[in-house]
Amino acid sequence: MPRLGQYGLALLLVALGAAARWALMRLVGPELPLYITFYPAVMLAALIAGVRPGLLATVAAALFMDYWILPPRGEFGIERLADGVGLAIFLLMGAFTSVVAGLYRRTRGHLEELVAARTAALHQANEQLQQEIAERQQAQEARAQLAAIVESSDDAIISKDLDGVIRTWNAGAERLLGYKAEEIIGQPITRLLPPERKDEEAEILRRLRHGEYVEHFETVRVAKDGRHVEVSASISPLRDATGNLVGASKILRDITKLKQAQEALRRVNEQLQEQAEELAATNKDLEQFAYVASHDLQEPLRAVGGFVTLLQQRYQGKLDEKADNYINAAVDGVTRMQALINGLLEYSRVGTRGNVPAPVAAGAALQEALENLQMLIRESGALITADPLPTVRADANQLTHVFQNLIANAIKFRAERTPEIQVGSRRQDGAWLLWVRDNGIGIEPQYRERIFTIFQRLHTRTQYPGTGIGLSICKRIVERHGGRIWVESQPGQGSTFHFTLPDKGEPHESSSERETH
Repeated sequence: MPRLGQYGLALLLVALGAAARWALMRLVGPELPLYITFYPAVMLAALIAGVRPGLLATVAAALFMDYWILPPRGEFGIERLADGVGLAIFLLMGAFTSVVAGLYRRTRGHLEELVAARTAALHQANEQLQQEIAERQQAQEARAQLAAIVESSDDAIISKDLDGVIRTWNAGAERLLGYKAEEIIGQPITRLLPPERKDEEAEILRRLRHGEYVEHFETVRVAKDGRHVEVSASISPLRDATGNLVGASKILRDITKLKQAQEALRRVNEQLQEQAEELAATNKDLEQFAYVASHDLQEPLRAVGGFVTLLQQRYQGKLDEKADNYINAAVDGVTRMQALINGLLEYSRVGTRGNVPAPVAAGAALQEALENLQMLIRESGALITADPLPTVRADANQLTHVFQNLIANAIKFRAERTPEIQVGSRRQDGAWLLWVRDNGIGIEPQYRERIFTIFQRLHTRTQYPGTGIGLSICKRIVERHGGRIWVESQPGQGSTFHFTLPDKGEPHESSSERETH
């Protein structure tokens, strides 16, 4: 309360005391004790406002009584000694009352502050106690849950002290090593070690004292029945509240089946490696055989072809019709045999005579293929368009062969309409996907894999000429480059041959316009 307000309250209480005296005199009469209503005013002023307002109330009440009540009324002065003594006693008692009331007020305020502080401290202590109780409950629940986890774990969880004495043993350890807890707790950990591994514990303790953790340490432990169990051990130091090392905890996991599986896998890998080496040797021998056979057959076949051709040229029309048919059939057979041998020779050379893949512009390989097919394109009237193609890692000659074979097939297996062929590409899964799309006769779904098998044909030679080896060569070339080739087709609507090649990591060639041939 502001100081002026305190003094104003003191004067107001004095005025109320005077009013109360006037009212009581009307009821009781002039015999009313002189100061009976002013003592409460002084006490209330001191209790509510303090010592100084109490003293002010005392002085104001004395002046009021001297001026208005004690004779001579209406002026300051005292006629009787008794009135003067009474007024002096009132002043002293008022001052004493003000001091006592002020001290009480201050003491009460101090006590209230102490009580409030103590109450706040008790409240805070109670909150801390509640928090500690909750934390202890949580810790107990966590320990109980941890104990349940440890006990239900399939792994063996063991602890030991620094003397190597086992202190805890869970159900997983009992299942793994056969000892019950009451049998093994208190026993030295070396009881579980085979003789050749007795020095392990000393080395583990040395590492733990240096603050190291031992994780996934593969070792062997001896079970109760004498079995040697291969385990993976993870070992951690145990410390007390002050951080001193008091022991170690171990988690042992049975890896017997894992070791057996690893050994079986190793044997399988060895067998696969041997088979792969044998297969590689066989493939090499087959390639060499195919090359030698096809190469060595060239000379006698050319001789046979030459003699048959001479017969045809010299005796055509001079013998009977049956002889002419025989000669023509022999010429046709020699020609087809030469084509087959050449195809087989080319097939065998894919893996042995190819160049090392290097960055090559696919557009340049396509252009070379189109130049090789220039006469066939002009005779068929085929319309060929190509998007800008990327730079890929490939054997340039073999990539040209793939384009040439796929485009030649698109022209050969055409429908009644003019052949339209489109070549394109896009980046896909870290590689380049290229395609050759046509509007030809299409392929039935059941034959989409068969067409890539060597010497497999879907049509007779009278319908569509060929050896049935071209797509096999394309497949072998693409697979040599680490890619794959497949076809998507609708009968009567055309086919799209897709193949993938390694990504050189470069953008499309600078030309952004579609090329037309």
